[in-house]
Amino acid sequence: SAKEIAETGRAKKQCQLILEMLQDGPVNSAMLSAVSLKYTARISDLRQHGHVVQATRHNGVWWYSLITEEQK
Repeated sequence: SAKEIAETGRAKKQCQLILEMLQDGPVNSAMLSAVSLKYTARISDLRQHGHVVQATRHNGVWWYSLITEEQK
C-alpha cells in the first residue's frame, strides 16, 4: 500500500528530518526542497501520522509550521 511505501527507506528518513526541522520552528519551501524535492508528499505523510502542519504563504513563499498540542 502507499502507506507502507511511505514508511520505507528514504521517505521515512526524509519525514524524520523534516519533522526535526519543523520542531525547531517554521521552515520554507526552499529549505524543505533541500531535504526532498517531494517535500509536499513528506508533509502529507507527517499529517497522516497525526502531526498538524500548517502552511501559510508570505510574500510568495510557502512557510510550514508544526502546530503542537499547546498551540491548538
